[in-house]
Parts: sequence; C-alpha cells; structure tokens
Amino acid sequence: MIEVLMIALEFAPVQTTGAFRSIEFAKRLADYGVRPTVLTIEPEQASVIFGAKINPVLSERLPESVRVHYLREERAPVTGTPLARLWRMLSTFDDSYEDRFAPALHACLAELKQDPQRYAAVYASAPPFGATMLGKRAAEDLQLPYLIDMRDAWAQWSPSRQISRLHYARKQRDEARAFAAAAAIVGVTPELTDLFATSHPELPRHRFHTITNGISGAADLPREALWVGTGETIDIGYVGTFYWLPPKKPSLAAPHRYLQYDPGTEDWSYRSPLSFFRAWAELDKQAPEIGARMRFHHAGRAPDWLMPMAAEHGLADRCLCHGVLPKQDVAGFLDRMTGFLGTSMKRIDGLDYCLASKSFEYLASGKPTLAFVCAGAQKRFFEEVGGAVIFDPDDPKSSAKQLLKLVGESSCLAINKNALLDYDHARTTAQMASLIHQVAASTTA
Repeated sequence: MIEVLMIALEFAPVQTTGAFRSIEFAKRLADYGVRPTVLTIEPEQASVIFGAKINPVLSERLPESVRVHYLREERAPVTGTPLARLWRMLSTFDDSYEDRFAPALHACLAELKQDPQRYAAVYASAPPFGATMLGKRAAEDLQLPYLIDMRDAWAQWSPSRQISRLHYARKQRDEARAFAAAAAIVGVTPELTDLFATSHPELPRHRFHTITNGISGAADLPREALWVGTGETIDIGYVGTFYWLPPKKPSLAAPHRYLQYDPGTEDWSYRSPLSFFRAWAELDKQAPEIGARMRFHHAGRAPDWLMPMAAEHGLADRCLCHGVLPKQDVAGFLDRMTGFLGTSMKRIDGLDYCLASKSFEYLASGKPTLAFVCAGAQKRFFEEVGGAVIFDPDDPKSSAKQLLKLVGESSCLAINKNALLDYDHARTTAQMASLIHQVAASTTA
C-alpha cells in the first residue's frame, strides 16, 4: 500500500459537479494499493466559493481510511467599489486559488511532515486550475513526483471570452509551467488528452494519459433505453450546468469588454439548449399540436439567459426550472422524464473534448438521450455506447422531423454493455491506481 497526497479543492461534502470524480477515486483507490489523504477547502467556505450546497451524504460514503485535511483562506473576502473590482479583474492573471490557499497549504504540509506516514506522490485535480499550482508547490516541498488530473481544458477552454489577449497568453504560460512539473498529465477523454499533447510538444508524449469519467456498477445498468412517446406530455430533462455565457458588447459602462479576446476556437452556445430550442420551434411550425406536447425541464442553477432564450423561440410556457437538487434526489427527477437533452461544445476545426458526467446518469435511468452533439467526445460516446438518438445541431428542420417521428411512438434503443464497461468506476480507478504506482516510482524525465 502506498500513500498519495490528493489535492482536490472540489470534494465532499460540497456538492459540485467537479467533486464527484475525486470522490469516486478516493472511495476505491485503497482497493488497488493506494491510500489517499485529501486536502480540500473547508466545507463552509467551499460552499460559498463554489455556490454549492453541503451534502453530508457525500462524506458518509467515504471509507474511514481516507483522511481529509481542510484548507481555509484566512483573509477576508475583498469587495470594494465597482472600479476596484474591475481593476482586480484586469490585474489578476489566474484563478487566484494558488495565492489564496498557499498559506494554508504550507501550514498543512508542515503538520504532515511530523506524521510518521510517508507519501509516495502528489495528485492534484483541476479545475480550479490553481489546484495544479498548489500541487506543484506540495510536490516540490515534499520532494515527490507529481500527477495532474485534468477534468477540463485550461488555456484553451473558452465558454466565454478571455479577459484580454494578455490573460490568454498567461494562461498558456501557467499551463506549461504546471505540466512541466508533472510526471503524468491525465485527460478525461482521448480528445482532451490529444489537445494537451499537441499544445505542449516540448513535453514527451508518454506523459499524457487518458482515464475517463465513469459510472458505478456498469454491468448492472439497463441493456436498453426505453422511449415512451405516447404520454400526454413529452418531458425532456437536463441536469446541471450549461457552461455558456452569451457575449456582451462593450460600452461606456463596461469599457473592459473592449479588451476581451476571443481565440475563435470554440463555440459553447452549442452546449446550451439553443439547437434543441431551434428544432422544437421548427416542430411547432411543422406540427404545432405535437410541439405543444413537449416540455423542457432543467434541474440545477438556471442561468439568467435560459428563460429569455426559451421565450425568443416561443417556448417559455413549456420550460420548467426545478432548481438545484440534492444528489440523492436526482434519480427521482430522472424517473419522471421521457428522455434527456444531450449537448456538446463545438470546436472550430477540431473535436469537442468534453464528456458530460450527466450522460452516465441518463443511461442509468433507462431513458434515452436526445443528443444534439458536434463531432468529438460526446458524439463518439453515444455512437459507441448507444442509448441515444443523435441529431445534427446545425440542421433544425431535419431535427424537427426526427422529433416528429419520436412523438407518439415507443421504442427501445440498445445500450452496448461491453463498451459501457470501459467506463465503470472500478476499471477507471484501477487505471488511476496503476498510473499513481508508475508515477511514484518515476522522475519527471
């Protein structure tokens, strides 16, 4: 059994989407000879920082062998005048987590050095991307090899515009610094791993690995997704965040927007319900009595643009927002749906690199996904695993015809269990444990 220091700023009991991957690894790594000690943000503070609820059930599911140390930011939150806030935004070139939690990290490391327990490696989960810099500090302080687990892109990730071209360049520099310090960099999809590797040709390709997000008990999941389109309403659900902000124009009231920089590589409006709403609005034209039966349900924190977008397409009276649900209540929400909306980011001249964790929840429900997806990870996943109807997000008329065929019919969509087993948490944890053992025995050559 080896010991690993796991820096996971999003972790139990604070219920963020980003917490679940680290929680699942922490629950199972000891089964494969790796015992984690977790460093995370103190729950009350993390709840405020991430705008997420504290869910004690998440901590109760961790084994007793997992020790958790809490980092707390001691400085008071800074507010100030609008001008002062604007200056802080323009003069800050990272997500600030390294600066804010470095003192607490160093105090915790000093305490851990007094412990007879000896660590074999440092592991950091990102985002927040400042966690990678905290992990770099910890690895250098403890003189240990380092592994970075990247749940998302960093420098290339642009669901909204970059603050400025300089901020964009600094992101690329910080990503390069963090990756250079790591013996291994993990991406959650092959597409994301390839993006990292091609963005950093100065690093050897063997440092980059793919370990996917996953699901528990894949072997016990349904073999098919059942679509029942004969009900009085056709209820399409979506769980969680859309990761998109509509661009805002610069003005005298917001002069900083004149500095904003769009790398032009990604279009995150495709991650919103926009393509689905366009197809639904087209269905209203083709068969209004069918379109009237459809409903869209969102579980999560609804962005302020969601209902205006629905209204723009004449759909506001058929869209319902249910707010944030505790993790244990999501299954009940899924049970009430006819099917689910799947979306993906569109990468210009490239591939979408995101595989949404909600896709696994949708499969587990035994209901199909209406997948409005672009070329890349999300589309590839549904093509391999099944359980989905795939739509062209750029063709609302054809998509409306597909929706028309679904309403009034019932059908079964096969799920490829063999393909799904590759995403089982037991398998992905075994892969991560194997990589940690390799890193623990390595240098960053």
